[in-house]
Amino acid sequence: MATLIGVYTSQRCIGRCDANCYDAHTGRCSCICGGANHSLGFEAAQANVMRGVGLAAADLARFAADHDLRCDELVAIDRLAVPDARAAYSRAYTKLHQLELPFEDTAHG
Repeated sequence: MATLIGVYTSQRCIGRCDANCYDAHTGRCSCICGGANHSLGFEAAQANVMRGVGLAAADLARFAADHDLRCDELVAIDRLAVPDARAAYSRAYTKLHQLELPFEDTAHG
């Protein structure tokens, strides 16, 4: 199951857009995509993420409000660009703590 977007606090991943969303057959979406990827299948959801769906400040604000969280304590990571879970958490931690990365690689494979 490929994760497209991960939502992180400084401690852990608290939500993701993955096959539970893009391969869903029923139900309501409560992940970071806000339903934009719900039931679309992997390829269409992947294309959405590459266009920025689920990664914008407004998406994070909506996710935070829907889950009774503070937006300034969250960061969304494009897991297409950072597929390794540990690297994604490290990137999130760095962003949340305003640490400098030696370089930023946002290319999609």
